[in-house]
Amino acid sequence: MYYRTFESLAMLVIAYLIIIMPISFILTIIERKLRYAEFGN
Repeated sequence: MYYRTFESLAMLVIAYLIIIMPISFILTIIERKLRYAEFGN
């Protein structure tokens, strides 16, 4: 039987990117703010 493996994997990758990209972006901003705050001391 054919279970559409490629389509399932493609949807999994898209869902992973939708979840990971905003988290990565937010953590980058937080890291930048913390780094600048550290240099201010």
